Amino acid sequence: MKDIVQNPLASSILITSARLGISRATLYRLMGEGAIKTIKIGHRTLIAEAELQRYVADRVAAANGVRVAAQAERAA
Repeated sequence: MKDIVQNPLASSILITSARLGISRATLYRLMGEGAIKTIKIGHRTLIAEAELQRYVADRVAAANGVRVAAQAERAA
């Protein structure tokens, strides 16, 4: 059970923004732009761990000059 709490499948806006080291406003902007996709469970808006990992991996790839597939699709 402890592992579930330490490794959640999805996190709140507040937790996600803290993990990324950005403000909630910046996270909401990224969500609005479609850069980070959310899920709704009841009334809560959450970011899946897989989505957060994807976003960070895309940013690392972009920083290294690798064109990410999603960016290529938007450019086409």
